[in-house]
Amino acid sequence: MNPGPTFERVYLAVKEQLVSGRFAPGQHLEPAALGDELLSSITPVRDALHRLVGERLAEAPGHNGFRAPLLTESALRHLYRWSADLALVALRSLRRSRPPADLPLIADPCGPAPDQLPRAASNLFAGLAQLAGSPELEVATINANERLFAARKAEPDVLDDVADELGALTRQLRRSDLPAARRGVARYCRRRCKAVPRILEAMRS
Repeated sequence: MNPGPTFERVYLAVKEQLVSGRFAPGQHLEPAALGDELLSSITPVRDALHRLVGERLAEAPGHNGFRAPLLTESALRHLYRWSADLALVALRSLRRSRPPADLPLIADPCGPAPDQLPRAASNLFAGLAQLAGSPELEVATINANERLFAARKAEPDVLDDVADELGALTRQLRRSDLPAARRGVARYCRRRCKAVPRILEAMRS
C-alpha cells in the first residue's frame, strides 16, 4: 500500500465521503472517477478503497469492484446493537470508579442544529469509551461511530427529540448515574432498531 502523502490525502477524502453518506447504500465506487475528482492517479484510490474495505466503510463484493456498504434492515439493526453493546461494556467498566463530573469529549448536545447531531452522538459514545480506559474498546467505538454516521444524519428526519435524548444520556453520565445511563443506552438502541426501515428510506432519499 502506498504510504505517501497522496495516499493519505485520497484515503481521508474518500473516507469522509463514505462516512458522511455522500454515496447511497450499495452505490458503485469507480476508482477512475474518484481519481479524477481528487486529482489523483488510480493507484492511490484503489489502495484507499482496499483500506476502507478493511475498516468496513466500503465493500468489494466478490472482489469485483467497490461499493458503499449495502445496508439492509438486518445489517443496520446489528450495527446499532453493536454500538450499544460497546457503550454498555464501557459503562460496566466504570462500576469500580466514579467518572469525573467534567467529561471533555462529551459536550452537552442539547440544542444543536440537526446536522450537528451525528457528531454529538459520536462524541458521546467515543468519550464514554475513552473513560473506560480500553484502547481496543475506543478503536471499536470510533469505527462503529463512523459506520453509523450516515444513519445518524437521517435520524432527525424520522425520530423526534434526538437532541434531548443525547442530552439526557450526557447528564446521566455527568451525574455518575450509571444505572440510568445503561437504561438510556438500551432505550436509545431499541428506538432506532424499531425505526430502521424509515431510517434507511431517509438515507436513500
